[in-house]
Amino acid sequence: MDIGKKSRVPIKPFQLPVLGGTFTIQEFVMDRNQSRDEFGKFIKNIPSDRWFVMLAEEDESGPDTLAVIDDQFEFQIHAVGSFQHE
Repeated sequence: MDIGKKSRVPIKPFQLPVLGGTFTIQEFVMDRNQSRDEFGKFIKNIPSDRWFVMLAEEDESGPDTLAVIDDQFEFQIHAVGSFQHE
């Protein structure tokens, strides 16, 4: 998982509906100068059909990631957690 210069910030887990299931967010992936509360509001306001779930690659027990595709058509990872298919 390439998060660039962002930090993984542990949070109290919560569930977010995404296409095909539910993603339980356990960590935010955010810039160091961002507020955890503001980032949480930002994530909750993104429509469920905009999210892209990237399942753990090497180890199925590893974390999944939650991303959106930005205006340059690149994945921007915003959260780490686990996906549960409906």
